[in-house]
Amino acid sequence: MNTLAPKDLAAACAALRAVVRQLPYDTALPPVEDLARRTAQTVKLTRGAMRELDADGDIAIPRRAPVQRLRPDEAHPKDQDLVREVREGILSGSYRSGTPLPTGLLARRHNLETRRMARVCRPLLGAGFLVLRDESGGPRLYVAVPVPGDGDGPGLIRDYGLISEHRGSALSAEPAGTA
Repeated sequence: MNTLAPKDLAAACAALRAVVRQLPYDTALPPVEDLARRTAQTVKLTRGAMRELDADGDIAIPRRAPVQRLRPDEAHPKDQDLVREVREGILSGSYRSGTPLPTGLLARRHNLETRRMARVCRPLLGAGFLVLRDESGGPRLYVAVPVPGDGDGPGLIRDYGLISEHRGSALSAEPAGTA
């Protein structure tokens, strides 16, 4: 079995993230061969990096459509129903302002791994429904507290670098490159 070395894949992901950040939203990404040339990686490594960025919610790789860069407040196509459910729970008061979002409970309820739950939370962070707080046990997501007169909301993030410090994960306890 021919697998990608974690170190090589991490480097390919970092290089691809740097290229993706420069591309506009709402347009198709260039072909994988072009991305490989731009990142000075092999096509195989670039494909692996694209799968990682898809898993993190930075891009969406649909089955029969072009690959797209996702906006920070845009749900991955596979997560739209769950993002809508959590957003409705916040708006209805089921998840109260200022309290931790029960990500573990939600992940268990929907049979999701931590990384997928982080991808679900990413657009809610970008839209200001959630805020990320650093705590002694690591980062934790809280339901945002509305601020009167602040039209953007307290947690709005225009472009948070594809959350690269947390490998795209709002729930990761370790920054990228430390694992």
